[in-house]
Amino acid sequence: QIRGAPNAKGPLRAPPVSIDKRVQPETGEVMVSRGDFVLTVTRRDGTELVMHRDGTEMVSYQAGADDVGPRRNIKITGMAPIETGPNARQTGVTMQDGSTLCLIPGLGGGPGMIEIRRRDGSVLQVSMQGGKVVLIAQGQ
Repeated sequence: QIRGAPNAKGPLRAPPVSIDKRVQPETGEVMVSRGDFVLTVTRRDGTELVMHRDGTEMVSYQAGADDVGPRRNIKITGMAPIETGPNARQTGVTMQDGSTLCLIPGLGGGPGMIEIRRRDGSVLQVSMQGGKVVLIAQGQ
C-alpha cells in the first residue's frame, strides 16, 4: 500500500512488481531482484542488504545477545550516513569530518540527550527537555 498520497482518502494499492529470487548454493545467501530495480541480499546470519535504484543502501544487522533490537546503516548519495540501534530509540549521523551525532530521546517524557563525538576523542553531551540546541564549531 502507498500511504500519504496527496488528496487520497486512504492508502492506495501499489502496482504489482515482478520478483526473481535466487539462492547462492556456496554461501546460502538469498538474492531477490525486483522489477522496480530493488535488490535484496539476505545472508545466513540474518544480515540484510537492500540496494535501491537511486543508489540508496540499507543494511540491517540482527540484534546481538545484549541488544534491544537490530542495528541499521543507511547511505543515501550526497547525504551523511545514518545509523540506528541497537537501542530502538537511538539514531546517529556520521558527519563529513568523521564526527558522530547521536540523538537519544528521553524515556517516559524525561529529558533527551544529544551527543557529539569527534575523531580526536572529545565528546559533547547536552541533556535537554524540548527547545533547541545550536552548536557552532570552527576549525579542527
